[in-house]
Amino acid sequence: MVVVEVNGYEIKPGAYLRWVNLRGVDLEGVDVTGADFEGADFEGADFEGANLERAILIGTNLKRTLLGGVDLRGANLYGANLKGANLKGANLREANLKGANLREANLKGVDFEGVDFEGVDLDFEEGVIGPDVAAEKERQKTLAAEKKQKTLAAEKKQKTLAAEKKQKTLAAEKERQKTLAAEKEKQATRDKRSLDTYSLDGGSSPGDQGSGPNQSELCPSCGVRVRADGSCLC
Repeated sequence: MVVVEVNGYEIKPGAYLRWVNLRGVDLEGVDVTGADFEGADFEGADFEGANLERAILIGTNLKRTLLGGVDLRGANLYGANLKGANLKGANLREANLKGANLREANLKGVDFEGVDFEGVDLDFEEGVIGPDVAAEKERQKTLAAEKKQKTLAAEKKQKTLAAEKKQKTLAAEKERQKTLAAEKEKQATRDKRSLDTYSLDGGSSPGDQGSGPNQSELCPSCGVRVRADGSCLC
């Protein structure tokens, strides 16, 4: 493992150098894989050809740094300031650039595969960021719009299905109440006919008294109990 000492700091893989001031230092070709430089100030530094794979550069000042051909795969550049930096040909696959400032940076030939440009501040001009980055930015913008449309369509569909379900439930309940009302009315009619049967001639029918063989028989047509002589009102 090669260790480089700069301004009293050991620059090496896995180095822990948060909030240090290393403005304008020459770190060309160094290997700082997995190093933690959160909040550090590297403005104007030279990292040409360096290995910064998986490095932590959260909120790091990399303004006007030379990062040409640098390996930044999987690096965390959340909120980093890369304004005016030269990243030509750098590898930023799967890097975290959310909230980073890339305005005026040279991004020609940069590998941004797997990078999310959400919240990234950069110049949207092909001459500044290169045609590949411009196309990727536009593609992600289109995907975001499509995702939003799909979400809105899904929400609309859910609302429609919910409304249809509610209507079906109300219709079913209305039909049930209608059926219950019809059955209740039918039963009331039967009860009335039974009462009318017993009140003929001002009192109970002689045939209804006693315990004759037909005392408890019901008329098959109307369901009203018949007299002992087999007659009813239907």
